[in-house]
Amino acid sequence: ILGFAFLWQYWRAADWPTAPGTVMASRVESRRGSKGSTTHLCKVEYRYVVNGQVYIGSKLEPMEVSSSGNGAYDDQREYPPGGACTVHYDPEKPGESVLRVKAGWFQWLFAGIGTICVAIGAAAWVAGWFKSGGPQSA
Repeated sequence: ILGFAFLWQYWRAADWPTAPGTVMASRVESRRGSKGSTTHLCKVEYRYVVNGQVYIGSKLEPMEVSSSGNGAYDDQREYPPGGACTVHYDPEKPGESVLRVKAGWFQWLFAGIGTICVAIGAAAWVAGWFKSGGPQSA
């Protein structure tokens, strides 16, 4: 269920209106984990205007995802400082915005694993219910 809650954030943002924006800054942050592994995350800052009001956004996508691969560096190349970008903003709260509204493989995998776990749990519950006599013993 949690996985689909994350996906819902992407689906919701995909319906938001868009405004042209300008990337003000982009950088890759690297974090070292407790077991020595390093993950990377692209941080962006962009400027956009809605109804004459200037806003500054910093969310690349609805769910922040870091990786141990080159994805953050690819994101940084996609959003270089001074570059144009399309900003998706919440029409009810224009200060809430994202640049990317398409869920990646990680978000789909997270939702899929959750769905499988719920299905296995439901099947085990139904099997136990029938094993105990079903509706006659309830």
